[in-house]
Amino acid sequence: MKVLTILICFLFFFSCVERIEFPVEDQEELIVVDGIFSAYEGEQIIKLSKSIQVNSQVNVPLANASVFVEDEQGNKMSFPETESGVYKSQERAEVGKNYRLYAELPDGRSITSNFQSVPDSFSIKEINTIDTLTTFINESGSNQRLRALEFFARAKNESVENDLYLRYKAETVYQVLETQCGPFHNPKACYFYNDERPFDINLFEIDNSAAPIEFETLVLRRKIDYRLTEIFAIDLSLLSYNKEEFDYWKRLKQLFDQQGNINDVNPARLIGNVVANDGSEILGQFAVVGKSRKIRIIGNADFATSRLPFCGFAGNRPFPLPEECCDCLFLEGATLLKPDYWP
Repeated sequence: MKVLTILICFLFFFSCVERIEFPVEDQEELIVVDGIFSAYEGEQIIKLSKSIQVNSQVNVPLANASVFVEDEQGNKMSFPETESGVYKSQERAEVGKNYRLYAELPDGRSITSNFQSVPDSFSIKEINTIDTLTTFINESGSNQRLRALEFFARAKNESVENDLYLRYKAETVYQVLETQCGPFHNPKACYFYNDERPFDINLFEIDNSAAPIEFETLVLRRKIDYRLTEIFAIDLSLLSYNKEEFDYWKRLKQLFDQQGNINDVNPARLIGNVVANDGSEILGQFAVVGKSRKIRIIGNADFATSRLPFCGFAGNRPFPLPEECCDCLFLEGATLLKPDYWP
């Protein structure tokens, strides 16, 4: 009888539990700007997209916009669209002039940034690597060991005439080379860009000084696996901002570095320096920057820990052989677009 009573009570409690649906309304899609313009020779890139909705897993590129960088005299430099939402140009800034973003959107709106001068740059001298073994406690509370390659950048200027506001920006690429899968198969290489989120937001404020200024920074840590074994490259830029645009990155870093305690900043939309002619909200930033750049390319011979490439090598192939070794485009994020600096 006691068992029967417990069973009836159990069924009673669960019969009263109803599923509650919380309505999630589609949020307004906002325009997001990500662009820099510098005096550094090379490709300048401006990206336009639509903000991610709650029920969406991908960012939506904004295509078919007319994008320009404009100086204070009204001269416009066109940034043609090279792929959906990506606008590029070989034009570059001139020191002593002020520039802003100007873009006409497909829906008839126009957006502009504030005018900005070209800040002084700060030189990256070299990028060094260290093969490390790190012990840490994982989420389950167990000790775990990680063999990793750490990248350190050394930057130096003989003097600094004006206060500088600096940020490191790193892009990575690695290669996977197919194996010979038949007499008529011509193995190709696939390339993978920026496959991990940024290691950190590295910001520096430097006061003007007549003496040399030098500092070294950990800019990347990568687990040693097949991604590093063939050809791996870090394309590192040291960007110098005007103070107003640098403050945007300080606020972003404050959100990025939060530890989940009561003193954290409340999450909110991070408003940048771009506005629309109809007063609608625009996210992101366009910045005129000073820039220095250094590229470091490594392979298996550049660190002590030995790892096999994804498809191995002649006489030592993985078994069973992954189908991606016969067509590397099956791998997520693969492209045949090779960096212009690739060996």
